[in-house]
Amino acid sequence: MSVQVSYKKQFVLGFMLLMVLLVVIEGVVRTYEYFEPGCKYIGQEALNDVDIQMQKAICRDTNNLIYSETPILHFYPNQDLPTIHINSFGFRGDEITQNKSDNVYRIFVIGGSTTFGAASLSDNTTIPGYLQQMFDKENLEINVEVINAGIGSAYSFTESFYIQDRLVNFDPDLLIIYDGGNDAYDRHLDSSLNTNSNPFIESGKTLLKLSGYRTPFFVLGAAFYQEPEPAPINDEIKSQIVSLWKNRWTEICDLGQNENFSTLLTVQPILGTGNKVLSTDEKELAPNDKFGFGTIEILEGMGNSLDDLSQRCDATADLRNIFDHVQEPIYYDYIHISDYGHEIVAERLFELSLPLVLDDIQEQ
Repeated sequence: MSVQVSYKKQFVLGFMLLMVLLVVIEGVVRTYEYFEPGCKYIGQEALNDVDIQMQKAICRDTNNLIYSETPILHFYPNQDLPTIHINSFGFRGDEITQNKSDNVYRIFVIGGSTTFGAASLSDNTTIPGYLQQMFDKENLEINVEVINAGIGSAYSFTESFYIQDRLVNFDPDLLIIYDGGNDAYDRHLDSSLNTNSNPFIESGKTLLKLSGYRTPFFVLGAAFYQEPEPAPINDEIKSQIVSLWKNRWTEICDLGQNENFSTLLTVQPILGTGNKVLSTDEKELAPNDKFGFGTIEILEGMGNSLDDLSQRCDATADLRNIFDHVQEPIYYDYIHISDYGHEIVAERLFELSLPLVLDDIQEQ
């Protein structure tokens, strides 16, 4: 004799089984996310002096940062994470005021995630953070304020827009540009502002981020993410990328002359530029194909363009060889560097910028 189960009971049973399955999936994903937060730098030689649990904590903070993509990628303000603080204007570091006091000399450091300080222990161990400490030790007659305007994935198009749309409103005295790597690697030939985002979708993403919750689809997608096929490369494309980069920074340096702020433009190092003695990890990460060598060649073109740019900018510098005499591991991927690397770069930027600061102070 068969037993008939009502549709209502079947539905309830099916619903309960579905809930159990979702709870199991959620538990498995959260456990995986805790132990494997998804940053490739964890365990790299360049971060050997940082405890593994701290590396994972930095990774979780980075994953929890909230961005807006309109009109360019930028940080939402007022984010306070254990290792990262985003102030009320969307800059990493201490709070500032938009109106600058008479006794303040304001420096913005502009660039991508290397400037922002990916994998930094704190706001103070980023390139701008170290630079601030160096100026603090000088005991100048004026307070030098160094602001971290680095944004992950930024390149010359988004950076030049950011300067003209936002940073000029903060009355900068000096812009330090640490740049080139993202242009050379990502190779954006057709750039435009993002003006078509759906506000409802953006709001939903923001609320989800604010809750600190990452869906299982997101976590698993990140875990199994495959890098897209590299952008094509030939001599014409290399030349176009260099020309776009050069023209954008020429425009910004000319803007500085008109708006009364100084500019220091630098070409950043990446793994494979210069003659650094590579560690075991760095050898494995070093470029070994046409794409990687093409990236280095584009950066070389940017370095070669600095002679022309020096006629428009207040100062320029090629930093591609900055780690030549460093024996310790510095890179944990093709472009990002350890806090020790940040300090080395900051020391060089300090040497380059101090004369500009002193000249500007004397003229005030």
